[in-house]
Amino acid sequence: MIRNILDLRENNWVPRGEEVKPKFIPEIHSESQNQGNTSQGKFIPTIKKAAMLSNLQRKTVSLIEEYFTIRLLDEALQCVKELNFPDYHPEVVKEAISLGLEKSPPCVEPVVKLLEHLFAEKVLADRDIELGCLLYGSMLDDVSLDVPKAPNGFGEIIGKLVLAGVFDFTVVNKVVKKVEDERLQKAIFDGAELIVNSTSTG
Repeated sequence: MIRNILDLRENNWVPRGEEVKPKFIPEIHSESQNQGNTSQGKFIPTIKKAAMLSNLQRKTVSLIEEYFTIRLLDEALQCVKELNFPDYHPEVVKEAISLGLEKSPPCVEPVVKLLEHLFAEKVLADRDIELGCLLYGSMLDDVSLDVPKAPNGFGEIIGKLVLAGVFDFTVVNKVVKKVEDERLQKAIFDGAELIVNSTSTG
């Protein structure tokens, strides 16, 4: 303390360094970005993002499970709107397909009706549904170990979405490329083709 006073007197009572004050988290984050040191700057947003995504997933699973129970399309529509996060819509599609195909028996028709309704009401875009299908396809090699009928059911869902005009049959080829096991690829393709052909020939 005395040393600090002596130093201050020798310096004509002008502090040598800038006074250190407590800073709020946004100030620390802003400074770390301006200084090019992002290690601390990314820490807080990463935690927030993880918490946000976890919350979105929890709400999504809840609304889809509720839909499978009560089968009210407009209620599900409102819940998806209330998520208020369009970038998460492909994940909503993926979860709907995943949860639907895990049911016994698989909820193929309810999944299709839900996605068709969200598409018709312009809550989901065709790109959202396509990306959601690709996301589910990329995890199908693992999913099929626990849900053997999932590939065929997934193919039926895609086929029905093709018939509904959500997207065209080329999406089937894109989805198949996300799957490594050739047997699963065939099951998806056959399921989709069966739906499309049965309607066109009928």
